[in-house]
Amino acid sequence: MIYTVYILYSLTHDTIYTGYSSNLLKRFLSHNKLGKDWFDSRT
Repeated sequence: MIYTVYILYSLTHDTIYTGYSSNLLKRFLSHNKLGKDWFDSRT
């Protein structure tokens, strides 16, 4: 199995996320959904 290492930066939260995934698109979408859910739960 091939993995991709990624670094994501969130302008909204001024945070850098690092990790690895065998499905980069799925992981990226997961980061976006988790970020939105986390933000919505705080408001």
